[in-house]
Amino acid sequence: MKSHKKLLFKFAYISVLIIILIVSFNLIVDSFNIFGKNKNNSIIDELKNGKYITSELIATNRINNIYDKLLFLYKNNNLDALAIGSSRAISLHKELIFNNQKVQYLNFTTGTARLNHLAKMIGLFKKHSMELPSRIIIGLDPYIFDNQISLSTIKSLINNQTSQINNDYSQLFNYEYTKINLQSIFTENSYISSANLQDARAQNENFMTLSPNGDLYYPESQENLDLESIQNSITKFIDGCEANKFDIRCMNMKNLNNLEEFSYLVNYLKKNGSKVIIFLSPIAPTFYSYLLKKTNFKEHHEHIKNILKNLQLDFIGDYNPYIYNLKDKNFIDSLHPKTEVIKQIFKTQKVDLM
Repeated sequence: MKSHKKLLFKFAYISVLIIILIVSFNLIVDSFNIFGKNKNNSIIDELKNGKYITSELIATNRINNIYDKLLFLYKNNNLDALAIGSSRAISLHKELIFNNQKVQYLNFTTGTARLNHLAKMIGLFKKHSMELPSRIIIGLDPYIFDNQISLSTIKSLINNQTSQINNDYSQLFNYEYTKINLQSIFTENSYISSANLQDARAQNENFMTLSPNGDLYYPESQENLDLESIQNSITKFIDGCEANKFDIRCMNMKNLNNLEEFSYLVNYLKKNGSKVIIFLSPIAPTFYSYLLKKTNFKEHHEHIKNILKNLQLDFIGDYNPYIYNLKDKNFIDSLHPKTEVIKQIFKTQKVDLM
């Protein structure tokens, strides 16, 4: 019995020590300047000055670490438009959807965004006591309706009922932020900044580039992938769906969930003065055809459109790539269209964006 107690004590001691070390490490390094003040040359400071940022550090964990701070810069302004969604909405670039109009616009995205992520993005406005933008574009992925998230959770996130202290200090023991801080130590230049988008992208063809609007630009290497590489990626993804019995992105859903929660989010935005526009990002043709053969995606696709119709929502785009005569070559992989696709869609479909 005594040996068991000693073993338990050692385990508890080591666990606490590890937690202290990780927390201390993240507090000291603090790559995104979450806990420090007036740190020079931070990513947020660069964005404030209109710079484009290229870095491996911006690929993940952006809601708390970047978008929260970026939105604060607009605290005394009224935003005209906001886009929220997953990585399938990152190419909703200001210049593509608004041309040369003078628009105050931000684009907040996070990988494989679920309904709770979208609610959390909206909750940032409550946190900073800001009015919602007059137009909100929601990148709506089918897998938003996969798992179940309670209505109370959505309401809590929209109303930002988690305190700022908890939001910030949860990053001290966060896997993604620890990873980012480790990368910043072993990277000679943790990020590259430039006043010119093309210059920033040219300096590192393997990393995404973040704009002052929160837009993410794919690396040039991904935008220029050859057809063989793209189709190999799609084939590998399909093989993964088969091997893993379909994960969230494979969209083999038995039922659509979160319908009430999604309706609540949309109606909340409407009641607070925002016109909601839905963006449906196309799926690569080979993978789309696979979904139609192997899953009940066709029925879900129609169901989702009916939901949008019942909520009286305008939508632009479509999951079906054949509507736009798209080929696999127009995609980076199974789910992510190249920037040229977004440009084509917003040229051919007119929606009241302003």
